[in-house]
Amino acid sequence: QAQGLPPFEMRRQIAMRKFAEIDTNKDNILDRLELTAFAVNQFLNMDQNEDRFLSEEEFKKAAEAEQNKVRAMVQTM
Repeated sequence: QAQGLPPFEMRRQIAMRKFAEIDTNKDNILDRLELTAFAVNQFLNMDQNEDRFLSEEEFKKAAEAEQNKVRAMVQTM
């Protein structure tokens, strides 16, 4: 058990949920198109002012939003 981290099984479940989110065709394999689409969608969501660049502030807000998403997911486990 790494200090300050949730238990391994919880981290594994979080990772598998993220995998399932990215695996849009549900074949249990991530391909380049799925990963690219996920990355582009993440970028577009992070680019709040739609200037096609990420500022440090936009990046920080996205990181906080992701942390909140994971916290909410942990509460449902």
